[in-house]
Amino acid sequence: MVIVRTTWTDKNPGRRFWGCPKEDSTCGFVGWINPQMCERSKSIIPGLLRSINKLKTEVGKLKEENQMFKYDIGKIKEEKSKLKLYLICSWVFFGFVFFSDEVVRPCFSGLFCGRFGKIAMFVNVLFWTCK
Repeated sequence: MVIVRTTWTDKNPGRRFWGCPKEDSTCGFVGWINPQMCERSKSIIPGLLRSINKLKTEVGKLKEENQMFKYDIGKIKEEKSKLKLYLICSWVFFGFVFFSDEVVRPCFSGLFCGRFGKIAMFVNVLFWTCK
């Protein structure tokens, strides 16, 4: 039993022949199916095949690089959402300190009054936590 195979050698690129059904057998060549190609085809086809293989390799590399970028984008989005949460929490804390009389009066027992007192208290607390 024989099957149709295709040779991709430089001498006979893309030429079909009858061959053994076993992939790595030593049965050998049985016979050509189609006629031999012209010299121009023999010289052009191997170069085209090399170009195709080179482009396939490049596509594989670009797909891999794209996956890395997608991973990086995911990490950046995650960090962005954390920073947004920290910002919101800091403004909630600031608003609580700035607009809450219940927090300001016990801390300063009347030394500061009004909004400027609240700002001064916030600055003092901020510097105290940074030391």
